[in-house]
Amino acid sequence: MLNSGHRRNMSDVLAFFLLFYLDLTHKKNPFKTHFRKKELVNFVDNLVGKVLQDDSCQEKPSGSTRNQQFSQQNDRHLIFLDCHIEDSLTSNIIKNLFESAKKYSAISTTYLNLSSVSVSERIQILKSTFNDLNKQYYVFFEIHVGMGDSEKTLNPRMFSELINSDDIKLVPIVFDLYRPFDKSFVDLWSPNSTAILHLDPVSARKFQANVKMIFWPFVFTTQEISTGKKLENHQNSLRNVILFQGSINSQSRLRYLLLLSNLSKRLKIEIRIIQSNMHSLRDISERQARYYQELTNALAVINFNEKQNSSHSVITFRSIETMSLGGCLLEQQNSQLNSQLTNLAVPFQHYLPFETPRDLVLLCWALSRNPEIAERIKTNTRKHWKNNYSEVQLWDQLIDSLESLNFI
Repeated sequence: MLNSGHRRNMSDVLAFFLLFYLDLTHKKNPFKTHFRKKELVNFVDNLVGKVLQDDSCQEKPSGSTRNQQFSQQNDRHLIFLDCHIEDSLTSNIIKNLFESAKKYSAISTTYLNLSSVSVSERIQILKSTFNDLNKQYYVFFEIHVGMGDSEKTLNPRMFSELINSDDIKLVPIVFDLYRPFDKSFVDLWSPNSTAILHLDPVSARKFQANVKMIFWPFVFTTQEISTGKKLENHQNSLRNVILFQGSINSQSRLRYLLLLSNLSKRLKIEIRIIQSNMHSLRDISERQARYYQELTNALAVINFNEKQNSSHSVITFRSIETMSLGGCLLEQQNSQLNSQLTNLAVPFQHYLPFETPRDLVLLCWALSRNPEIAERIKTNTRKHWKNNYSEVQLWDQLIDSLESLNFI
């Protein structure tokens, strides 16, 4: 059935067999619907027409002079505080942000891994980095490590000696905002923070502290930085691969992937499933290198953005990773909800949207017969990301936003 990159546990196997039975008897099973030749031809013609539109109007100016002046100043210092298990996914993101800032922001940077340091010692180590009274310090850290009184967590009380300093600004990063308890994190940290970085504009607008909420695509995938290896484009072994990486934790995802897998031979494609495995942190750099390689060179990458406790679509790490690496993204959408991804990219120019299993099947069929469509999406996306979201621009824009908040 599904070709998985990691061993599945027994609950996954049972779920697959259950859904296999359910889908065979499902009235809306797209595989029971006969696709007429005229319908397929019209679908491809329509898709090609949308994808081949000129996207030059979507380009933005490449940064402002004011932003560039900020990035060249030497009176600022960025500190990346990591209190996670070393080599965990979150720790890896913090490290990548540090490396990216060091290379692209032209501002001095420091990385502090305090995961094995007791709470009582953390603040002293952090304070030791504030050794220049003439600098403005920005401290970046992940916010979801910050609830409770456990010695493994952060809390605003830890920073109480620093909060009143005009020269030290706290900038938490929140990975998710759609869950009910996420509001607790924001309420806890917002009074003590200069800004909170996020990927969820819809949820951010619900918080009273929204003036401090900054939408910023911070999921950088500078592959040479994070893995030390250069991407190789156009691997022939991946030319017919449709890739999904992530947790198969909902019946909806299982149905989409199982139905698509059942038809993979007829589509002449391989559905490759790489399940997240947070329990095994060994060789994470090597696995990340392979993951980036596949995102870039696969025919397309499927992303599901529905969340169990969310009333709206969300922007996921996977969608940003795929586009920033120049992959062809197949992004789930809901006609009744506005896609937040349109804040970053244009559908049918930089990614291909789908709503139903039938839509996804048709997209995969079209790409398997017309791989030039995927190549055009990849070309458009690389161009779009370079023009609008280069890491130099992103750091300039962030520093500009933080500086602006200092004067509110």
